Amino acid sequence: VTAKCHDLGPGNYRIHGGSIVAQLNGSEILAKALKREGVDELFFLMGGPMLAAESASIKEGIRCIDVRHEQAAAMMAQAYSRLQQRPGVCMAASGPATINLSTGLANALIDCCPVVALGGASPILGNGKQVFQEIDQMEIMSGCVKYAARVHDAHRIPELLNSAMQRAMSGKPGPVYLDLPGDVLYQMVDEEKVDWALSGRSILGSRPPADEGQIEALVQALKKAERPVILSGSGIIWSQAWEEL
Repeated sequence: VTAKCHDLGPGNYRIHGGSIVAQLNGSEILAKALKREGVDELFFLMGGPMLAAESASIKEGIRCIDVRHEQAAAMMAQAYSRLQQRPGVCMAASGPATINLSTGLANALIDCCPVVALGGASPILGNGKQVFQEIDQMEIMSGCVKYAARVHDAHRIPELLNSAMQRAMSGKPGPVYLDLPGDVLYQMVDEEKVDWALSGRSILGSRPPADEGQIEALVQALKKAERPVILSGSGIIWSQAWEEL
């Protein structure tokens, strides 16, 4: 057992009943969950408590694009979502860094673009104690996204990340936000106990049926028009309805 522990290296296992139990921290779980969701590019500005998450994402083979301002990360994620027709992902450190994402996310909300924003946050155990960069990020970010949630346990990171991806694409597409406190990212979890059940679940995009009466009226209007011009919305893109159009 001692020899095997030496091979594993520090910090990624524990000994239980003479057996070696592999462990992951919350940052590693997040990176693996991102990979399982098919994320291949991540836009971010490095900072705590997300440093280990960014490093782990690189190890998972995700292309991490470092920007000079968090607002740019959110806007790049929005551009990615339009070009790739799937959620773009951006990441920021705690406090002012996460709040800097808000302008780009508000733009994505107005523009109906699916963006998943991951923000570091002060430790849950320090709430109300004026710890470093403590601010009610959930209250601030909720106003510029269609869904916001805080992760309280590292075991559930894969589940909540998949939920965020689903919500970003469901109904009217838009940005979502996941709040990731430092103590959750640093939490050590037995790898076998991580809940991967929903991780990587296919995104269930919705395509609501059109009103036949409205379609007929539109057809007649086009027939009567001498110089018809169609200005279509982004719903055509997200519903992949270009052939129908």
